[in-house]
Amino acid sequence: MATTMERTLDPRGSENKYNIHKGLLENLAPTIASSKGFKEGSENHYIFEDTAEATVSKFILWAYSNKYPRLESSDSGDNPFIADAQLYIFAEIYLIEALKHSAMKHLTKSIELLAKGGNMKNNPARPNKLSAPEKAWLIELLKLCFEGSLRDDDRLLYWLGRLTAWLVDEFRAEPAFLAILPAMSPFMLRVMRRADLSPWNMDDVDILDEEIHMCSSCERECTCREGNCIQCGEFYKTEDHDGCHDVRKNHNCSHCGRNHEM
Repeated sequence: MATTMERTLDPRGSENKYNIHKGLLENLAPTIASSKGFKEGSENHYIFEDTAEATVSKFILWAYSNKYPRLESSDSGDNPFIADAQLYIFAEIYLIEALKHSAMKHLTKSIELLAKGGNMKNNPARPNKLSAPEKAWLIELLKLCFEGSLRDDDRLLYWLGRLTAWLVDEFRAEPAFLAILPAMSPFMLRVMRRADLSPWNMDDVDILDEEIHMCSSCERECTCREGNCIQCGEFYKTEDHDGCHDVRKNHNCSHCGRNHEM
């Protein structure tokens, strides 16, 4: 039970209650301290309707230690990013700017380390291939943030929009990602940039000449590409998809049978 110098923070549905000194709460989170969310008939008992217990617990740790709390994946299932995002959203709702800044810094650094892996030093513009669980983690994060209560001008949403644009080839075939596109579209328009070339002046193979078929090499769906070899000038046709041949790098010329580097 909280004393007259303490306030009780109560996540709805949790068996645990968290006490914090009144002066500390008023200093760090005056929005909570002056809120109407206190239990009827009590000035000391605040009820959070939509905040996870782990989030309230981490807020208390941060408040007393003045250090960003160590977050475990167990705080939010197996996803290593959700606990940071929930703490960020909590700080945004209750206007706790210092905690919000730390949560975003920790979250974005964790995502950067995942995307870069251990071999990005020589090519920072190209993401590593993400595993299926990693894609699921990031898409779950996007869903939480874009379909949640964050404002349209939120900095984290803008950062996640840029991340999505960078990883779009990883996400575009994922049904869970396609399901949240309606919520993301206003933000994606903000990070969209004008293309340097018109579609008829691009170097890629004309998408109108593509035909989806089953690759005879690895028995997966891929795109049939056609063009003229830049070395021998003859017409060629090859297959291009992840894990198979890449028409932008080389092909086996259908005219002379040799492998040509592109």
